[in-house]
Amino acid sequence: YFFQSINIVYSKSLIISGNERLSNNDIQTLTTIDIFSNDLNEDSINLIIKDLYTSELIDTINFTESEKAFNINISETKIINEIYFNGNLRLKDELLKSSLTIQTGSIFKKSLLENDVENLKLIYASKGFNNTIINVTTEFFSQNKINVIFQVTEKNITKLKRLIFKGNNPFSYNHLSSR
Repeated sequence: YFFQSINIVYSKSLIISGNERLSNNDIQTLTTIDIFSNDLNEDSINLIIKDLYTSELIDTINFTESEKAFNINISETKIINEIYFNGNLRLKDELLKSSLTIQTGSIFKKSLLENDVENLKLIYASKGFNNTIINVTTEFFSQNKINVIFQVTEKNITKLKRLIFKGNNPFSYNHLSSR
């Protein structure tokens, strides 16, 4: 007897749900795989999901499979409605907002937010507040929009108690410390 292994690949269509701002045509532009094809398999679905995640327009993806179709339910990345600062007594909101890369009306991107927190800490450090703590929270404004809230905990200004010059022979201590 001779047995031959046969791999059966089932071809199915794709059903996308959960998209509100993005049309299926918009979603098609995010991937090289034809999402309208009725000849999709697990490999093509994996590539579509990977492409959607890398676009930063999709926040979450839930995948299920039925007998007749692959089902992808997406949650689109939220739009920033407003940006708020709480606890910042020494620096004004306008100064802090002007240094942000995230802006009202733009897509909320966690990667940009992390950079913005570091930039805000640098601004505080440049003013002598080296131990400032900045936490970020979000709150839903509506189904597609969020507010971003920066909670700032300002610590005391960093001061020098004493300045010592070592290894300096050409200039006197009084000359260097007077500047």
